[in-house]
Amino acid sequence: MFKKASDACDMLARNFQLAGYEPGESTWRDIRKGVKRDLQARGLRPNVPVPSRRHIFAYFRTMWRETGSVTQTVQSYLHDGSWTSSGGSFLLAERLGYDLPAMIAESLDRGEEFRLLEVGGGWAGFKNPPGDARDIAGLSRRFSADCGSRLHLHFTNLTPWHSELPQGVTEHSYLTGASLGNIQSQGCLPRTVDVIYSQAAVYFETDIAAFLANAWSLLKNDGLLIFNYPEAAANSMRSEAAKLGLQLCDSLELGGMNGSVTAFRKQRLQAVDSQDPCGHDRRRIPPNPQDVEAESAAPHVATPMTHGVRKAS
Repeated sequence: MFKKASDACDMLARNFQLAGYEPGESTWRDIRKGVKRDLQARGLRPNVPVPSRRHIFAYFRTMWRETGSVTQTVQSYLHDGSWTSSGGSFLLAERLGYDLPAMIAESLDRGEEFRLLEVGGGWAGFKNPPGDARDIAGLSRRFSADCGSRLHLHFTNLTPWHSELPQGVTEHSYLTGASLGNIQSQGCLPRTVDVIYSQAAVYFETDIAAFLANAWSLLKNDGLLIFNYPEAAANSMRSEAAKLGLQLCDSLELGGMNGSVTAFRKQRLQAVDSQDPCGHDRRRIPPNPQDVEAESAAPHVATPMTHGVRKAS
């Protein structure tokens, strides 16, 4: 694991350099821990809860059962491991009342393209038994006829998890929220993403301002950003979002390691009616100079993405 972790950190550093971002030493410590969690989670079945190291017997029992190797179990104890392996799920979006498969279906029915980006997708559902479309794997099966033509599914990971993926599904490795902008050179262009979603990955992001700025640049007008974060970071995160013109739509405190889950919408410059999709008066939203410049260069203005959204009761 030491060699794989070192190689992954080298690739992450290269992407930071390309993004013009310089992490501090404390940030690098967190990133190294994240890389080791990532490498460990890849060796487990999807969605396996891993006990804390403080409960040493439960931890060893779980890791031995999952790996079948005493050596791997002991080695895993010496590294920063995962709380759970990542199977991939849209559960947090559902908790807020957003039905991503329905949004995609209605967009395709209108003859429009749809682009989804999941930050920290892990297995993205490809190790789970075939089921409904509650993860990227499920979406690729349900909309297989459109995947790669009108439907584009992207996800990031700290390290490569997949050797093969269906047409229209792309994994972008060695990226964090702070270097997410590099995805623009990998087929995910500015102002083309309908939904950016993250379950747990952004929770550990060390530079939330950089992540939000990158997400803003990728989202279409009226695009959605859904992710969870530590409750202690709520004020600073919402302040940074407001500066960018990301409008708070919904938020729910889940507690524990889930923290709070929030949905933001990238504001449009000119409203076609007095109310935006979140219920706020859009006539009161002051234009953002960066938005004006971006809007003038954009070849396409998306229609408000209000279909396929059910509000949580």
